[in-house]
Amino acid sequence: MIFSLDFLKQHLRDPPEEEDIYLTSLGVAAEQAFNHYTGRILYAREADLTDAPENALVVTEEIELGAAVLVAWLYENREGSVNGHQLPLPTRLLWNPHRWLAV
Repeated sequence: MIFSLDFLKQHLRDPPEEEDIYLTSLGVAAEQAFNHYTGRILYAREADLTDAPENALVVTEEIELGAAVLVAWLYENREGSVNGHQLPLPTRLLWNPHRWLAV
């Protein structure tokens, strides 16, 4: 997972350790959601992007914060959707500047 489990847990106000596997899965889902929503391919901060595709992007704090908001929303709404098929507004606001528009 690209996003820090410790950061996600801190955002969630330190849920119990038995939730770590589930939170890791949510973090991977958030990474995939970012890639799908933005049309980018997300890489870890320390990644070498020399041979990466043109739409490659390294994780930034705002991307990770948007992921933390999404993970928290998914964590709290495990059984269904309360806002249709949209990402939470803070996540969209943080991720919108990174959208890749292929023309």
